[in-house]
Amino acid sequence: MKKPSNLIRALSLLFLLPVVLTVQAEKKYSLGGRLFLDGGLFTASPACFNSGVGISDLRITGKADFGDGWYTKLDVGFASNKVRLKDAFLQKTKNGHMLRIGYMIGMFSLDQSVSTNDYLFMTGANVAEIFYPGRRIGASYTWSKSKFYASGSVFCGDGLNFHKNIKQGVNATLRFVYRPLDNAHTLLHIGTGGLYKRPDKNTETG
Repeated sequence: MKKPSNLIRALSLLFLLPVVLTVQAEKKYSLGGRLFLDGGLFTASPACFNSGVGISDLRITGKADFGDGWYTKLDVGFASNKVRLKDAFLQKTKNGHMLRIGYMIGMFSLDQSVSTNDYLFMTGANVAEIFYPGRRIGASYTWSKSKFYASGSVFCGDGLNFHKNIKQGVNATLRFVYRPLDNAHTLLHIGTGGLYKRPDKNTETG
């Protein structure tokens, strides 16, 4: 198992903050987690298919709501015996406008705009997983009203850690949605999204 980077160690200490502050400001700070278990039993299969159980996802999450639309989230994963930073961003929301800055997923699809707990199916849509598979460092803006939704985001690089011989790339996403039917019992939305990606480049190998 690789040792976590200094950045992840420092961010992990922030999990202590919600626990301390909850005593003084109830309901504004929270510390939570997630555990996904997957298993399979093969009764008649080739030798290459083995029955078993595994942990597909394990998370610890800290959230803080400072009021007046200010919100922050820190999410760290521990699946596959590896420590990975999932989300670390600051968000401001006001009158249907939302600005988010930090390490996060781009607003390319509906699945990437919500938690995996809110997925309609067990996994995200294939188009979202294939064309925008990971998190980036950047900023996103979202505008949402009863009938219309629009979002855009710009990110740098293809990951979290960069080396001196890596020239960071650029990623940008756009998404538009129109909701002709939107009430408590019926929802119909029509949308489209776009993605521009210039990958990282190794200056030594090209």
